[in-house]
Amino acid sequence: MSEERHATCRICSQLSAHQSGCQTHGRREEDTFLPKIAEELNHVRTIRPDRASSPELKRCPVCGTHYLFQDTYEYFATGSEDTQTLTRLSDEEVAKL
Repeated sequence: MSEERHATCRICSQLSAHQSGCQTHGRREEDTFLPKIAEELNHVRTIRPDRASSPELKRCPVCGTHYLFQDTYEYFATGSEDTQTLTRLSDEEVAKL
């Protein structure tokens, strides 16, 4: 399959090459989120199952494009901050994982 298969996919065409969302306790008006369509990506595997908040390999069920998903959180005295990132991977990058 072409590396550009995501461009015509009903799911992946709505996702940028790199996206992020961030939610901070007590500042809802500043919260950002990944696009809802990202929830349609399938979990393939956890990259480092021995680590908390390990990156996950996800795959589009329509075109087969892979993404690296990371969900991290930080605890602060004033509250927590949750950050999600989603990065499109090339076939070569997937092969190295």
